[in-house]
Amino acid sequence: MMSILAYPRPDFAINGVVSGSVTVKTVATGLSADIANAGIGTVNLTSGYTVLSTLSTSLEFIGDEIIRVAAPLASQLTNLSIDDVGPIETVYAAINASIIQFDALIDGGLNDTIANIYNAAGTDYIVKQFADAFKSTKLTLDQLIKAVDQLKSDVDKARTAAGSTNPIPSATIRANIPARTVNSVITAIRNLRARVPLITYVIDSSLDNLHLVDLFIIELQNEVEDGAARYQQSYQAFQFNLDVESTSVNTQLTTNYGANVSTIISGIQTDLENNAVYISDLQTNINSLSSAYESIDTEADKIAFAFNIYSTNVPNLIGNIMTELATRLCNPLQTVSKVQIANAGFSDFCFSKYSPRVFSLVQLTVDAFDMCFEKELARLMNLSPVVERIATQISYNTADLLSNLNVCLAIVDPTAEGACFTTIAPYYAVLATKVTAHTTTVINLVNAETTASFNRLGACLYSSLSLVYGYPLLEIVKTQLIAIADNFTQSALAVSNSIDAFALSNGTLDSAFGQFNNASGELFYLITQGLTGYLNELDTKLDKSISTMLDDALQEVNSELIRLAVLMDSLKAKLKLAVKAAASNEIPKAVLRQYVPTNLTNHISKSVITLKAGIPLVTYIIANSIENLKTADDYIIVSGNAASQTFDDVSKGLENLGTEVQQYSDDTSEIAAIIDPVYKANFNFSGVNLSSISLIQNQMNEYTQAIPLVSDGLGASYSTNACGHLVRLVKVLISNGPYADYCYNKYSPHSFALFDQQSREVSRCVDQEITRLLKLQQVLLAMAKTLLFDIEDVLAQVTLCSRSPLVCNTNEVETLFNNVNIAARRHQNTMRNIVNYETVAGLNRLSACFSTSKCW
Repeated sequence: MMSILAYPRPDFAINGVVSGSVTVKTVATGLSADIANAGIGTVNLTSGYTVLSTLSTSLEFIGDEIIRVAAPLASQLTNLSIDDVGPIETVYAAINASIIQFDALIDGGLNDTIANIYNAAGTDYIVKQFADAFKSTKLTLDQLIKAVDQLKSDVDKARTAAGSTNPIPSATIRANIPARTVNSVITAIRNLRARVPLITYVIDSSLDNLHLVDLFIIELQNEVEDGAARYQQSYQAFQFNLDVESTSVNTQLTTNYGANVSTIISGIQTDLENNAVYISDLQTNINSLSSAYESIDTEADKIAFAFNIYSTNVPNLIGNIMTELATRLCNPLQTVSKVQIANAGFSDFCFSKYSPRVFSLVQLTVDAFDMCFEKELARLMNLSPVVERIATQISYNTADLLSNLNVCLAIVDPTAEGACFTTIAPYYAVLATKVTAHTTTVINLVNAETTASFNRLGACLYSSLSLVYGYPLLEIVKTQLIAIADNFTQSALAVSNSIDAFALSNGTLDSAFGQFNNASGELFYLITQGLTGYLNELDTKLDKSISTMLDDALQEVNSELIRLAVLMDSLKAKLKLAVKAAASNEIPKAVLRQYVPTNLTNHISKSVITLKAGIPLVTYIIANSIENLKTADDYIIVSGNAASQTFDDVSKGLENLGTEVQQYSDDTSEIAAIIDPVYKANFNFSGVNLSSISLIQNQMNEYTQAIPLVSDGLGASYSTNACGHLVRLVKVLISNGPYADYCYNKYSPHSFALFDQQSREVSRCVDQEITRLLKLQQVLLAMAKTLLFDIEDVLAQVTLCSRSPLVCNTNEVETLFNNVNIAARRHQNTMRNIVNYETVAGLNRLSACFSTSKCW
């Protein structure tokens, strides 16, 4: 064995021992492993998003090309260290060819693939990282080819100097192949090993981001499917309530119009028919009045027909809810996906900040749909009282019939009795026509209101459719971060639990709201004051990156917490009014609707969702910062091991080199300036621009001009609900700064109304008609409210449409608004007709009453 070790070892294509050849073999073998890692990265995508598959194909292609072109170079360098055959020109020419091929690949050979990445990603962040990695690699290849050329030159000298001597004497090799020549090759190979992992990192980190986006898209798709199912449940519940309201309206009409004429006069029918004048002058009119009353039940069947048409058409308002949700989510989904795909400095932070908001858009949209259904149901509940009052007006037309006829029958003189019948006959002829007119009014009102409600619902649904090196320091920072996490988690969980408890509470108002107030107060104190000590300690030990991020995230949570507290205070005040009105903690549904508007509970629901969406950002910052600490800690340990290994290598080199001690040095790369990739969006919506939605603008102008003034003191009420907008990117500082992961991987080898009502009493005939006319006033007020339903959402809906003109500026949406306009006009005609009918009927009832008094 000892004799074998003593044999001269052939190195570098000559038969002779060259110091450092073993080290060249070692580093070249390591280079082979580093190059092989460039093609290991892969990702299994299942979402079907073609941008992801395009990018993954391009990234994996780059890794495969690096292996295809660079792997032979590593093998050739390994073989060079033990080559005793040559020929020198052939061996070194092959190495140079491989270096040139590698250089050509990264200097332009991948341009088409890089262009595909730029076009698919829509940003140049990945492209810039490849460019930077390729640039440093190219510089190292230049050094390597120079070092290899110098080694070839020195080997040629040694071969020439040795003449025919074989093996070449050690003294000849030392004289012609200096240790620094071999060391230059070793240094160049080591530098190349330090550059190739950066290319691998760009590939692997970009693939990891694609995988994350792929998972997010799949989860969002599941959420859309769940939202579609919840929407179906919502409109089916609304259809059930339509049936309930249909029955209620029908019942109000058929049970309040009074008794049929035949029933009223059955007791005096024989006496009446004994009078010839009654038969000749009055009986026909009485029969007409009777027929008018008998037709009411038949006409009432049309109410169910109108509601049934409404109910049947509700599912057709949004044809394919999954398609509609997907269409609305496409832009924000693409935005957050591209931020993560970009693999830029703030990608992880911004994605973690805004992806939960995009995810919550589905639930917020379905909640908005529920508000539309709830709002229209509340409005339709106003229809029953209107119909009940009109039916009561109809009942007045026979309320005096029996007494009037008895007055005539009580007259002893047959001639005078007949004259009495003759006198009142014209009035009952008119009353018969007014009963029919009122009945027609009810049916027309139901038809108009169900049509208007359907179109209001459609408009509402469519408009409803964002570290420093040193182990002790790591422990200090970790302690502060964990303390912040523990305190925030405890306080945030208390708020969440209090909201859940409040939703199920059936205790006193003070008790139900007290738990939330206490929990939210503690979280507010923690955010504004309680974390100051921990953040100050972080700012002292580090820069303000972590505290700046936490401040941004905590302020968003705090702002929503304050908004939620205001809404809860408003809800508490309104519930107290409802309890007072009901005189009990068990509040009837009608009273609750009267005092607690649906938009308030909807705002609370949205606020809770928004609050919960903001919390993951805080936990992400803390978790990510702690993860960075672990990475730094691991790096310290690895660096220590590397240092130990380096000392061992140096010692071996010193032993091999003997008296020729060379100082090993590595080049340093200048760190490029990093451009802040995030811009803070500033949207200023100072007004509503209708220019881009001309179809709705024209309809609104016509609609607005057609709205009449119903009564003094009754004005239109507009409710403006501003949808939350997803911002694109905001400028923030994260704990490890811009491109932190990228830069770490690059340099580690080196070192987000009530109306008041009045009544008055007057004499017998006048009093009863005035009382009846006051009932008419209530009908008109109720109908006026119904008319207001057609316009109170217009501003909010047009505001939303002006912000999404491509979605709203369509014939479909214009048709919805046009139908509401038509229905409103029908409501106006109905109001005019009912006033006309009832005043004429009242006059005739009053005249009949006066006439019978005169006949007395």
